[in-house]
Amino acid sequence: MNVAKRRFLISVVAVLLILALSLYILYSAHRRVYAPFYIVDGDTVYKDALKFRFVYIDTPELHRQKSWVLSIVGNETCLKEYAHVAKNYTAEHLRYLEYWLFWKDKYGRYLAEPFSEDGELGLEMVRRGLAICYYREAKLTMPDTIKCLEYENEAKAKKEGLWSCASPLSTPAAS
Repeated sequence: MNVAKRRFLISVVAVLLILALSLYILYSAHRRVYAPFYIVDGDTVYKDALKFRFVYIDTPELHRQKSWVLSIVGNETCLKEYAHVAKNYTAEHLRYLEYWLFWKDKYGRYLAEPFSEDGELGLEMVRRGLAICYYREAKLTMPDTIKCLEYENEAKAKKEGLWSCASPLSTPAAS
């Protein structure tokens, strides 16, 4: 075997080893936690000392609404009502969360995908008009962003949930 072939094989083996190690690290950092949870609001829960924030979505706030949500929906009183509906929906349907140890938000909460018995809970909340897509444009690191925005547009068209609150003067969400 000549030197060029040997170097090529060594390079291929090295790349495969690095890939295998990377996949192992990713897999070992993946966790799943099960109910019961302490429900803070529609998109934030605690489990023991761990704090979790649902990825992809933002539910209305129980107290003061975020300005970007108000710019989309425009009716703070109605949004507050749907904040309670979203919290109750989460309390009733959340069965488990999946998260990665290295994926946190700026407040130190783990970003997690919530699941019900029927599947992905966060996107279902968007479909029902109980949440808004947090990421307003598709990003490579957020593979379900496009699906989230599609569900949001469907709920908006049907005036489901919080979209029944939207005032005609509010700015439509980016799609």
